[in-house]
Amino acid sequence: MRILLAVFALVLAGATPALAQSNSGNAAQTRDDRLVRSVTVEDLKAIVLAEGHTVNWVGNSGPVSVGGKTRDGLLFDLIGRACEEPGVIGCLGIAMQVTYDIDSRLTLEKINLVNSRYWGASVWLDEEGGRLVINRYVILDAGVTMKNIRLNLANALAINANVQKEVW
Repeated sequence: MRILLAVFALVLAGATPALAQSNSGNAAQTRDDRLVRSVTVEDLKAIVLAEGHTVNWVGNSGPVSVGGKTRDGLLFDLIGRACEEPGVIGCLGIAMQVTYDIDSRLTLEKINLVNSRYWGASVWLDEEGGRLVINRYVILDAGVTMKNIRLNLANALAINANVQKEVW
């Protein structure tokens, strides 16, 4: 009986840190040197949380997608792409997007100008949806470190700020 209780106590003690980590974005999942070849929705949530942002939604833009919110209130999306590859769990790419409702101040000339100035993102007008889309795409083929993915998100949000100033 003592052995059984001791084993139970060890199992319980081992499980406690894992539970704590899952609530804070799982430290092992966001470790800087972790090599990422594909992402799941849990990876995307961990990226958002590791950068100090909040997760606003999960799954609105497909099964592997999350919406985040920066401390300043900027809403952005991380959307898994190339998700139906045989033998791959998750998605082989990540679209990092910020969208805005369009208004009369937005012109195609301004969109072309920012596209020529900010090579790190694509900017386009979704006239059907009535929105401006600022997108940075990260390809994970052969592996990218988690730190690189998080830096790409930081760059996407920084480019967004510059594009927003120039377009409006």
